[in-house]
Amino acid sequence: MANDSLKKAAKEIVKKGHVVAFTGAGVSQESGIPTFRDPGGLWDRFNPMEFGTTQGIIELANNNPQKLIDFLTDSINSIGNAPPNPAHIAIAELEKLGLLDCVITQNIDNLHQAAGSKHVIEVHGNIYAFRCTQCNETFKFTKDDFIGFLKKAIVELSSGSMERIVNTMPACKCGGKARLDVVLFGEPVHMIPESYMEIEQAKVVLIVGTSGTVYPVSEIPRYAKKSGAVIIDINPRETFYTDIDNYMLKGPAGVVLPELLVQVKAML
Repeated sequence: MANDSLKKAAKEIVKKGHVVAFTGAGVSQESGIPTFRDPGGLWDRFNPMEFGTTQGIIELANNNPQKLIDFLTDSINSIGNAPPNPAHIAIAELEKLGLLDCVITQNIDNLHQAAGSKHVIEVHGNIYAFRCTQCNETFKFTKDDFIGFLKKAIVELSSGSMERIVNTMPACKCGGKARLDVVLFGEPVHMIPESYMEIEQAKVVLIVGTSGTVYPVSEIPRYAKKSGAVIIDINPRETFYTDIDNYMLKGPAGVVLPELLVQVKAML
């Protein structure tokens, strides 16, 4: 059911084009992937200093492997079984219609690509990607291969041998060992220059499923606003972008975005 703000926001998209979607954990919550900071979210159940840092993970593997096993098992059950939801699909459809140029996401779950989005900038990396610690080359696993890797890592963690755990890490063609290509605490985010190049050209920015609290990525939509872009905020509650919003479409992304897409298609 469309309201006045929804119709006006759709009109901006159709009239201006050059849309960039800026997405966070909330867009994948309806796929069954918990957010990080909400009650019951990932960092509410797992200590981020243990599970979100290289040193913390190494210490867990050495001293409390069962906690790391529980974390990996939770990852298999959430990300491994999560399908794209209607929000991901609606964003991909806007790209197919030639209205959306790019998705800049803070998520690592690969669901935008699974939904059909072609131009995705992942500022925090991708859960299925690995980066060689020796030559810095990156390569990507399929979902099934990645889950197989996690299950093998769990078996080796149960053995208590750190050497065997290290040996489970994928090998690069150069012979070096690779680590997950995701951004941990204290590490630099990815593709910030590319993000700003895209956002500089945006006429409309869809802020979807993010509260705007993770710096420096949270500044990207504000740069778009300074460049004159229309800001459409799609979230179930008010965010830290309230001061720059042109439209606040309050509700779950999986409900609001399909409704917005219907309005857009009706105007084409």
